[in-house]
Amino acid sequence: MDILDVFKEFGLKEDHFKIYKASLEWGETTISNLAYKSKVARSTVYELIGALINLGLIKVSLKNDTKLYSPADPERIYELLEKKNSEITQLISVTKNKMKELKAIQNVSKSKPKIYLLEGADGIKQAYEMTLHTDEVLVQCLTDDYGDVPSSFFDDYFDRFFLKSNVKSKEILRENEDDEYLQKYGSKKNLQIRIPVEGETSTDFMVFDDKVIFVSFVKGGSYALVVEDSKVASCMKNLFNQAWETAAKKDDRVKRGEKVMIEYGV
Repeated sequence: MDILDVFKEFGLKEDHFKIYKASLEWGETTISNLAYKSKVARSTVYELIGALINLGLIKVSLKNDTKLYSPADPERIYELLEKKNSEITQLISVTKNKMKELKAIQNVSKSKPKIYLLEGADGIKQAYEMTLHTDEVLVQCLTDDYGDVPSSFFDDYFDRFFLKSNVKSKEILRENEDDEYLQKYGSKKNLQIRIPVEGETSTDFMVFDDKVIFVSFVKGGSYALVVEDSKVASCMKNLFNQAWETAAKKDDRVKRGEKVMIEYGV
């Protein structure tokens, strides 16, 4: 490090140092002489000298209607450094006293759930695509009409999700879901159970990792509400698993005596 680095600590540039050095060499003088001696453009000297004056490194006086500039003793640099050091010491002390308070804020913010809204068909697509990067997803899909979301998206999504990925899934569906859907997308790692549902619903949900996603397919106002919180996700997984056990007994295929997989096969 050299003296130029000291000047940079005060937010000054190399040209500031050149002007101050020229002032030391010249003594009391004019802007023109400082520009000549420092080899810094006169307009730039006019622009930069104010910072040196504010720091007390250059003093200005008026003689015969002419502004003259003279350097402060170099000891002034020590004074500035000592003042800066004192201010930093005080800031360290303040920060140390406030550290517990800041840590408390940090801990609180970490414990807060992250909640955000993904609007429209594009938002719902984004929400579904999140499930392609997990190990297992639990789905309750009881909606018949997918509103603004084109069916082509679900065809692409399911082809990628069920047929090509390693993601396991459990999916609770409406009783009237056709057999073609079950045959195409059901497998030993993608389990499906059908249950009787009264009335219509336009909201599904998915649970995976530390996320719970509620998907509303209301036409003209569709959205996905994402909640990221490990405790909420754990609660919803427990509720889903209880619903899954109950649904397994109500599946119309079970009532007909067919064997339905309720646990992942090998």
